[in-house]
Amino acid sequence: MKLKVEGLRECAEVLVMALMEGREQYVFGRRTLPEMDLASVACAIQNMWLAARAEGLGIGWVSLFDPHEVAALLGMPIGAKPVAILCLGHVECFYNAPMLEKRALGQTPIRRIVRLRKQGGRLRIIRPKRSGRIPGSD
Repeated sequence: MKLKVEGLRECAEVLVMALMEGREQYVFGRRTLPEMDLASVACAIQNMWLAARAEGLGIGWVSLFDPHEVAALLGMPIGAKPVAILCLGHVECFYNAPMLEKRALGQTPIRRIVRLRKQGGRLRIIRPKRSGRIPGSD
């Protein structure tokens, strides 16, 4: 199965989520936790994803893009930064696992990436030696 990056051309709608510089003066909660607006965007995307799925629609989250190029292409105001591109529309089928996972680019067990060792009452992260292989490719 080939990776569906071309979903941008095939989908019914393309949605771009963006955040603006200097927004901390307007968004309640950002003064103490500046990352809360990004968390709110992620929650909004999750809610849209669930609602779309309930309606039989699919959403694909494009994560391979240059934020500056997208902002320029869309004529966004200076200081606006795209944080997500979403492809929304009807799909042929729903896969039983994410496409990246099916292509062996999915999750790697944490034990293959790091090991924890207790030393002097503290946990220490031990990274295994690199094998030259891509994690999850076996």
